[in-house]
Amino acid sequence: MTPEQVDLVQSSFNAMGPRASHLVATFYEELFERAPDLRDKFPESMQEQRTKLLQTLTYAVNGLKYPAVIIPVVEKLGVHHRAYQVDAQQYAAVGSALLLAITKTRGDALTAAEREAWQACYDLLSQVMQGAAKTH
Repeated sequence: MTPEQVDLVQSSFNAMGPRASHLVATFYEELFERAPDLRDKFPESMQEQRTKLLQTLTYAVNGLKYPAVIIPVVEKLGVHHRAYQVDAQQYAAVGSALLLAITKTRGDALTAAEREAWQACYDLLSQVMQGAAKTH
C-alpha cells in the first residue's frame, strides 16, 4: 500500500466511526449472502463476533503506518483462521463483503480512490494471513 492509500483507508474508516455497528452488521449480512456455508463457522449470536471484528478492523487500520507492529498480529490471525479451514475462496468472499459493507456504509461519500485503497488494504492483510497459515 502507498502512504496515500493508508491515509485514505484511515480517514474513511474514521468517518465511518459513528456508523461502525452498521458497517459490521452489513459485513456479516453480505458475507452470509455470498457464502452461506460460512454461517456455520460462527456462533448463533453474532454480537460478540461483531465486536471482535470491529476491534480487529480498528487495530489493523490504525496500525497500517506501522507494519512491523501489525504484521505479526495479522500472521497470528491467519494461523488462527487455519484452524477453521478458511480457504482462498472464502477469503475472497470476505473481501467482497467487506468492500460492499464499506460502500453501503459510506454511501456517496466513498470515492474511487478510497475504494481502491480499501481493496489494497484487504489484499495485503489477506495475503499475510494466508501466507502465515501456509507456513506455520
